[in-house]
Amino acid sequence: MKKDKLFKKQNMFMMPTIYFLIVIALVVNIFIFFNQHYYLSVYVEGQSMSPTLNVNLETKVINATTRKIFNVNFGYVDQHKEIKKTIKRFDIVTTYYPWDDYKQPYEKGSKVDKNAYYKIKRIIALPGDTFKIDGRNLCLKIGDEWVEEEMDFVREGATRYTDEIIVGKNEYYVAGDNWGNSTDCSDHNGGEKAPIYYENITGVLVAIQGTCTL
Repeated sequence: MKKDKLFKKQNMFMMPTIYFLIVIALVVNIFIFFNQHYYLSVYVEGQSMSPTLNVNLETKVINATTRKIFNVNFGYVDQHKEIKKTIKRFDIVTTYYPWDDYKQPYEKGSKVDKNAYYKIKRIIALPGDTFKIDGRNLCLKIGDEWVEEEMDFVREGATRYTDEIIVGKNEYYVAGDNWGNSTDCSDHNGGEKAPIYYENITGVLVAIQGTCTL
């Protein structure tokens, strides 16, 4: 009789524990699936998007060849196909740069190099836009008129100038906010202007959660 009672007590303890572990396992798997297929956790390395991102970036030299990076921003990127179809001007996106050293020409549909750069940049111009950059202003051609819009997110004191650029179908012109310290569409292929393509955009930044230490 005592053994039966002990068995029942053990059973009463074990069953809730087993259920709890099953629930935890399900939650973890759902989170992993959700994270991998819809939202991606990212941290921002480097200063190309400063001052919007990594404004307090610090580095510490450990030895002659190694630097430790501190206080980088981290957040979430929405990878839904639907949000990629509704990208707006000045959205911050993640994108692959298919060329491996920024000097090789790239055509739509080319195979992405296995060492392709993965970047976070801001959308400046959308498919079909005719535009130019004049100092800190984005000049958009609408009909026969040029409309200026100040890009107040650009790092203070930075300027950039381009000739008239026509953005093709499914093409995007992206740039970092830290002009002068950003490798982007303005200086691909030895200084030539070159777009990225819709197929290279992997998601849209939807939230910055805070900072972490690397």
